[in-house]
Amino acid sequence: MSTRPHYELYAIVHGHLVSTINWLRLRLESLRSASQNHNEASYNALNKEEYDSDDLHPTIGRPPLTWRCLALGLAERLVWMLCSAVLLSVVVIQHFNTQMHSYETGFATDLAVATPHIAIQEIVYTGGVVRNDEGKLVLDHSGASTIYVGEPSAELDESWDRLESAIEITLQSHEAKTKDGQMLDTMQSEGEYRTSLDVVHSLHCLNQLRKVLYREYYFPNRPNEFFYTHMNHCIDHLRQALQCHADLTPLNYKWSEEHDRALPTWSSKHTCRDFDKMLRWDFTMTGKPLSETKEYKSHQGS
Repeated sequence: MSTRPHYELYAIVHGHLVSTINWLRLRLESLRSASQNHNEASYNALNKEEYDSDDLHPTIGRPPLTWRCLALGLAERLVWMLCSAVLLSVVVIQHFNTQMHSYETGFATDLAVATPHIAIQEIVYTGGVVRNDEGKLVLDHSGASTIYVGEPSAELDESWDRLESAIEITLQSHEAKTKDGQMLDTMQSEGEYRTSLDVVHSLHCLNQLRKVLYREYYFPNRPNEFFYTHMNHCIDHLRQALQCHADLTPLNYKWSEEHDRALPTWSSKHTCRDFDKMLRWDFTMTGKPLSETKEYKSHQGS
């Protein structure tokens, strides 16, 4: 079900209040005028000798019908004002909830102690498929400070190991809660809780799938049944993570005469959380020396 933006609801409430005030002002002016006319008519009637009997004119001296109409109309308007006030309260509450729980400030389900370390940046992804000078399709890593794909090597494995180095962290009781106040489930020991940031777990899964491409190198022995269970878990977890975050950045396309069609240029800017800043905080929660991070730049973009 679609909902109206906050500014539209505010405009509706504001319109009701303004119209109510204007209506009351006009009704009071009308009442004042009617009262003056009534007083003049009563005064003139009292100066007549035989025409001034209350028996003959029972309505003289009674409140005019205008007062009754005003009372009914005022009651109706008060009901509208009450409804408008309730609606305005709902709008204000929704607005502040939106401000409190967002991509920039952290959602209700985010780990509360991590949210102060959220920073936003714009990044152009690297690794797009392009043709080199020889006409071969290659990956464009220009601007990337760290490479995470390619033939197995000690340097490549080290890059991935850094990403996974803080996969499990330990929190104290006052830290083990989400932004909406929900406590974590797993207590490691008295007063300590064990957890993982989901982004680091997702990177662990991605690394496992990368290794499957070079199974002879990373898994020389015949994989057991759990190996396939683990890989299927990783595939489905990454699917859900991508759908959950649902990046709506439009990809840029450019017409290719050679292919007679438009092809992506991989030049779109994405709005991201600063992963390096978050990972540095995550690493401190492991209790390992900060020197082990080697002050690297992990994000693939620029």
